[in-house]
Amino acid sequence: MNGKTLKVFGLALEKVKSLVGLRKPSGDLDPEPVPGGPGGINVEYRMKKKSTTRIAVTIDKVRPRSPGILLLNADGGPRGKGGTITLDVGTDLVLAPDEKVLLTLVIGLVDPVPPDYELRVLGIPNP
Repeated sequence: MNGKTLKVFGLALEKVKSLVGLRKPSGDLDPEPVPGGPGGINVEYRMKKKSTTRIAVTIDKVRPRSPGILLLNADGGPRGKGGTITLDVGTDLVLAPDEKVLLTLVIGLVDPVPPDYELRVLGIPNP
């Protein structure tokens, strides 16, 4: 990979977004308040493993680019900057070649405008 690692949950994880296909088929603003936030949006992503490299402990990390964004379904509870979601890839904890997963971000918003954020995909390649 790129040789850079990030510490998440005490694990040294690498950026592995280039190894997966990530599609965002939905993500419209909901005028109704979301649990834990004044307004919000549910954003679904479909992720498919597109390389032969296996990835263990796959985590998505949200990096807000605009203020007032809170990831309501983050690991360990609602979180702003640095909020993570561990993907449910089964009991082996490995995202295998051609495996598909669905990821839903529940984002609370202070202002009813589309959120601006970056989604990083992190993991341990070739476990």
